[in-house]
Amino acid sequence: MNIRTRLLLVLVVAALVPLYLAGWFALRANSAARAEREDAALASRANEMAADVESFVRGSLEALRADAGQPIFERYLTAAPDARAPMQAELRGALRSVAVKDPIHVMSAALLDAAGQVLGDTALAPAEREPGQSSPCAPLALSSGLGTLTGPSVDGPSRRPFIYFCQPVRNARGHIIGLLRLRVSAARLQAIVWRGALNDLSLRRVLVLGREGVLVAHSSRPEWVLRARVGGDAASDARLRREGLLAPDGEIQRLPGALPPASQTAQLAWVDTGADQLRVAVVDVRDSAWRVVVLIPRAVWLAGSQAEGRTILWLGGALTVLLLLAAWFAAGRIAEPIVRLTALADQVGLEGPTPRLPVEAGGEVGRLARAIQAMTERLEETLARLAAQVEEQRATASRLQISESRFAALFNLSPLPLLLSDRGSGEIVDLNAAFVAQFGEDSKALPGRTLLNLRDDPRYPDLEQLACRLGEGGDVDALETLDTASGAVWLRIFARAFEAGERSLAIWTCVDVSEAEQTRRALEELNASLESRVERRTTELRETLARLQQAQDELVRSEKLAALGGLVAGVAHELNTPIGNSVTVASTIGEMTQKLTAEMRAGQLRRSQLDEYLQAMVDATRLIERNLARARTLVTSFKQVSVDRVSEARRKFDLADVVAEVAETLAPGLRGQPGRLELDLRNVAMDSYPGAIGQIVTNLVNNAMLHAFEGRDDGHVVISSAQLPDGSAELCCRDDGCGMDAETLRKIFDPFFTTKFGRGGSGLGMHIVYNLVTRVLGGRIQVDSQPGLGASFRIVMPQVAPDAGE
Repeated sequence: MNIRTRLLLVLVVAALVPLYLAGWFALRANSAARAEREDAALASRANEMAADVESFVRGSLEALRADAGQPIFERYLTAAPDARAPMQAELRGALRSVAVKDPIHVMSAALLDAAGQVLGDTALAPAEREPGQSSPCAPLALSSGLGTLTGPSVDGPSRRPFIYFCQPVRNARGHIIGLLRLRVSAARLQAIVWRGALNDLSLRRVLVLGREGVLVAHSSRPEWVLRARVGGDAASDARLRREGLLAPDGEIQRLPGALPPASQTAQLAWVDTGADQLRVAVVDVRDSAWRVVVLIPRAVWLAGSQAEGRTILWLGGALTVLLLLAAWFAAGRIAEPIVRLTALADQVGLEGPTPRLPVEAGGEVGRLARAIQAMTERLEETLARLAAQVEEQRATASRLQISESRFAALFNLSPLPLLLSDRGSGEIVDLNAAFVAQFGEDSKALPGRTLLNLRDDPRYPDLEQLACRLGEGGDVDALETLDTASGAVWLRIFARAFEAGERSLAIWTCVDVSEAEQTRRALEELNASLESRVERRTTELRETLARLQQAQDELVRSEKLAALGGLVAGVAHELNTPIGNSVTVASTIGEMTQKLTAEMRAGQLRRSQLDEYLQAMVDATRLIERNLARARTLVTSFKQVSVDRVSEARRKFDLADVVAEVAETLAPGLRGQPGRLELDLRNVAMDSYPGAIGQIVTNLVNNAMLHAFEGRDDGHVVISSAQLPDGSAELCCRDDGCGMDAETLRKIFDPFFTTKFGRGGSGLGMHIVYNLVTRVLGGRIQVDSQPGLGASFRIVMPQVAPDAGE
């Protein structure tokens, strides 16, 4: 074997073997990187689509929760059935305002009671009622106390799939009293999937699966919605048709393969359909029973890496041919220079400087030297490309870190003090800057400690005890007090539990409400001081009104009896006239008696003078008796009214007598008013609360005098009583004043509503009347009025009032 052949073999081995090894490793690395990129793109697409669907779900539930706080829903649900008719129009208006927020996709909005029965629905006429249970989401929302959704499902003649959203309606105490239900067309979900498919130019397909693998949305086959499912059999198909979760007619498309279990992040797997293999990514949609599935055929998934592999193979083949030709050509020309290179190699390792490659030389030696130099440069370029790939991976990791930091910023930049803890171990996971600002720099060391460590630290609230309440179910809303060097600090603490993957966490909010609490206590102290001043002034009343002392003290403590003070002043003024007249007559009698005695002692008394004196005594006696009888009548009437008001005791009485006594006590205060009080009373035997009835009559009369006759010099207020055929008692108050418009009529029983705010109206009189009628007397009140036609208040109550506990 000559030198050329040996050189050719050496060049071929030296060039091709490293080339093939490098190509093989590069092909493997490229295939792995390509697979990772494809999987990352598939998982990212699945997470993005799941985030879009989740945004739709959460947005719908949050909007529905905000709408459920409208006052009309609570008032309608808590009202008696026969009192709901006047609120029907307002209820339907509120439901329409909920539905028109998305008129294209929202099919109807409905209000349900706590039993799941529909009370009002924008899709039904006012006289129609939806039979049976309204929707499957109703029991879920009632049991969990949270907003829920079910569907899509098919119901009714339209055969249009829809989704039910249900949100509990709570009263002022936080108790669930009903549900607000929204029926949304499933086309809204299909539109989200379509919009995502339009932004994706690849061959990836997007599916949304519901309960038991039912297809609820498809990016390219919308006709399969509720007509296809993953797995299942004919028996389960029939059951799902009955439940409305599958289309009631037509063939059900069976999607082959078994999907991997889903979680909150994309799970990747290969699915064998028999005819092909699919690469799928499955993600659970939070707050729903849906799963987002993104799939791509194996051939498409491998197309990129296969194309790159073919390119590398073609380049490797071409480079092999070129290297063989070059080696054959070079072997003939470098045989001689090899000797020179051998001699030069013999010098390597000897003393002296290491010889350098003669890249500037000509001929085969120079070319060989330059080839070695070029190979080094190519290796450096390969290393540079590898470094660029590493840098790209670092950039991807940086983008992921930025995304996580954005979510963390929502927590850290919140203006409310927030603390995150583990519900299982009680470990403090994190806290934000607002928490540190409120509790000091020392609180930065809390992460890693447990809530139990805070129990003995006076600087922090006892969250461990509240965490036990949070574990019993429901959210925490508590008011805690901390004793600090600067004084007491009141904290309103809110807590809510949530799941983060496989970890159960709790988020705490500690809001400083010291200023509001101090204001509340200052108001309480001010009220206490006002009560003490009123109590001191009441001691100055005349001795004849001493028996009313206890009634006046109780009036100061009770807002419902605020009008009794005016009655006291009126009666006192009315008593002044008869008592003053009696005093004047007594003084005159004294003077006449002194004069008669002086004349009798002087012996100058005449019979005519004695007759005049006796006649004057008769007239004075009659005048004194008449004035004292008037005073006794006023005191007796007011005594009974005041005792009934103060004691709030239940007793048997006649309705006409109680109303007449109240009218008698009101008469002094009504003098000078434009309206005249008239009575048309029938005797009705009652076993009830006369104090409440007296308060009602007082408030109705005062309300009429204040509002009904503005700008008029005369008017009439008529109070009547009667017994109804069903055994109930009726009490009416009518006036011929200016009347009320529809808006005033609708709000008349609302607290603090008045048309004369700052001009004598407090806004509490009619609210107290409503509470006394409905809660104390067990009756109902109805008001009718039109502008210019006066107003009529009709109260119907049982003759025997219910017990206080009923």
